[in-house]
Order: sequence, then C-alpha cells, then structure tokens
Amino acid sequence: MDALTRHGVLCDLDSTIVGPLEDLADQQRDLSSAYDIIALLNDHGANQLSRASGDEMLQLNVGGSLSSVQRRHLTSVEGSPLSILFSGKWDGRFIRDQDSRVFVDMDPRAFEQARNALFEGQEGVDHLLCEAHKRQFTGVHDFWFKLLLSPLPPVVEEKRGLRCPQGKAGARAATKKAAYDKVMAEIQAVRPFLAPLSAAHPFLPHVRKGYEIRSVDLCGTTIATTQATLDDMGDIPLRNRFDMWSGAVHGVSDEHFRRLVDFYRRQRHTAAGAQLPLACVVLRGANATEQRFLDKTARMYGVIEGGAAAKGNAITQALQQSLSRLCRASGEPDDCFCGSVSPSGVRYQIVEEGTGLMPLRHQVVTYDCTYWRDKFNGSQKVHEARRYEYPMSSVRAEWFREALMAMRVGETRRVITPFKMYVELRLISIM
Repeated sequence: MDALTRHGVLCDLDSTIVGPLEDLADQQRDLSSAYDIIALLNDHGANQLSRASGDEMLQLNVGGSLSSVQRRHLTSVEGSPLSILFSGKWDGRFIRDQDSRVFVDMDPRAFEQARNALFEGQEGVDHLLCEAHKRQFTGVHDFWFKLLLSPLPPVVEEKRGLRCPQGKAGARAATKKAAYDKVMAEIQAVRPFLAPLSAAHPFLPHVRKGYEIRSVDLCGTTIATTQATLDDMGDIPLRNRFDMWSGAVHGVSDEHFRRLVDFYRRQRHTAAGAQLPLACVVLRGANATEQRFLDKTARMYGVIEGGAAAKGNAITQALQQSLSRLCRASGEPDDCFCGSVSPSGVRYQIVEEGTGLMPLRHQVVTYDCTYWRDKFNGSQKVHEARRYEYPMSSVRAEWFREALMAMRVGETRRVITPFKMYVELRLISIM
C-alpha cells in the first residue's frame, strides 16, 4: 500500500471532484447556449438597442386606412402583443407601404376601436375587453381585441431534452429557461405582423418578397392586405381580385368584402386550429337576412364552396374547410380532429354554429347525443339518444357540463372525452 502522503491525498481528491466539476461546467455552458436570449433576438432581427420615444408619432397604414398614433398609446398595455410590436425593437422588420408608413394587416375598424380604448387609458381597455368577454368574444372585432390587448398567457412548462442540474444551479437554469420561453412567446405573438428575414441580409428593413402590399378600390375605399395573406387563400376569386383584376369593385357590400379578407388575416394568427372558431366569427351575420347575403358574397368569391343551394352558412363551411386544410398541411387525413381545447383540457370541434341562447345551470336542456368508441361516424357506435331532456343542475361529468354550457341552441359540437369516447352533441332547445 502506498504511503499516505499529502500529495497522494490531494491527487485522490482531485480525481474525485474534478470530473463532476467539469461535467457541471459543461452543463452550464450548454444552458447558456440553449437559453441565450440575446442570440435569440438577434436571430429574429430585433433591435435590442432601440431607444424609441413614446412621444414619436407613428404613421400607420392599417388594412388600407391611414392613421397617426403616438407610440406611447400603442405600448400602454404592458405585456400585450400590441405593446411588444411597437416597443421599438421590431421597427426594422415592419412592413411598409410606398410612403414608408407602417403597414398593419388587420381590419381598420377593429384597430380604430382598440385605438380609441387606448386613448381612454387602462379603464377604457378593461371595459373593451370586459364587454368582449361577456359576448364570449363573438363580436365582429372581438378577435382582434383579445389578440392585441390581452396580456400573453403564462408560458407552459415543457421539456426541451436538456438535463438541468439540481439545487441552486437547477433554479438558475429554470429561471433562464423561463425568461427564454417568455421572449420566444413574444416573438411568436408579433411574427405574423412582421416581414420575414432574408437569409442573406437578415437586418435589411425593406419589404421582402411575399410581403408586398396588395390593395383594391371598393366603392371608393381602399382595402389592403399582404401578399402572404392572399397566398393563404389559395386559387379563389377573392385572391384573384387583388392579384389579377385591377379594376375597382362595385356592386358588392364593402362590409362583406372586408369581412372575407379579414377572415384570412385572422387565420394567419391561429395556431393549429385552436382559435379558428373565433376567427370564423367575422363571417356571421347579425340576422338571417344579412347572413343570406354574406353567404352569397362568400360563395361568389370562393371563400366557401357550392352554389346558392349548398348546405350550411359561411361560418360553418369556412370553419370546416379551414380545419381540413390545416389537417392536410400537417399530413393528417381530411377527417382528422383539428379542434379547440376547452379550459378543462378537453378537445372539441364546432361542426355547426348555433344562433340561439346558451343554457344556465338552473335550466333544462333538450339535446341529441351520439357516442362512438373508435372515431366520429365510426363503426363502433355505443350510444345514441334523440331529443333527450335533462336538467343542467343534474349534470355530473365536468366535460359534459362544460360543453353544454358553452353551446348555443342549434349548435352541433364534437368532443373527445377524457375516457377516449367520441361524442357528438346537438343542443335543440332550452326550457
């Protein structure tokens, strides 16, 4: 046995702790590289040194309508996508028109209402969002109010495949990851409003190919959008009206034409169909007469398919067609379930929009329901009930109560339950 010497002890100690310390240093370098916020912002063309003044008057072109707003108003709702967009760091990636105005691809009337609420301060914004919430965001412009003025939701914790150390080092890693994910969520929120980066010249501020601004004259009013929004429409008359036919549009309701364009703008802000029902609200008429004329305009411009005798209104058909397109884009079959997720985490899809009231807890509802074990309209049907009357106060299953209370009379909804049953509900009446 070797004699116990100071040198030997130190060598043994060194071999015991150096390895773990080197591993820890490697992990720290990996964490710094993986969650480098400065590199992330640089990669997306943000100007981190921006010293934008709140007093600066921004010249805007919003969907073809001109507006001038001080930057401090647009950034007054802290943490909102609108505030992030006009913070100054993204100025170099703005889409600009021929007069160097910042082009914002959204409905100008929605922007005007949001802008006026901002002029009234936080109280005005709170009132606007509160009223939209009471309507369950089914108002014509509520989609934009929620998108632009609501603070970004908290980042959901997800595993990135990177092993984090425990203890204080683990806490630091978690903090870095949370900050990184927050910045990434902000980038995703404003990305649809920005011109894409050029691979060769990532910081050039001019408009890149694919984001040229296209406009039409409609009864003396200019309606403008980006080429990227038109490309999302596919080969339909509405796109051709911007791209191929230069003459002014006459004999068509400007309100209906605006809504058709805005429907495709909204789709660029929806993720995997999660918010498509809200995006489709713009195709809902205020009454049966308006809906009939809106459907006619939507068919004329190819937003929905079929002639005058086709079944279903614009909002229902457009939703179904958009969901199918999302499924095909993701490699799924046309009958895949690209629905929304309820607050309790249950997946659902609105097959047909309802136009009536929504039930309350003390009321009795009449509904149809069908259960399948394999898939919707599958071969393994396990239950079917027609015109079933049931008091809402007696509903025990959370997913079932949540679905019924969110439905309007006339609505057909499909739900995948927590126990993997495929359920189709139709709300017939409320007593």
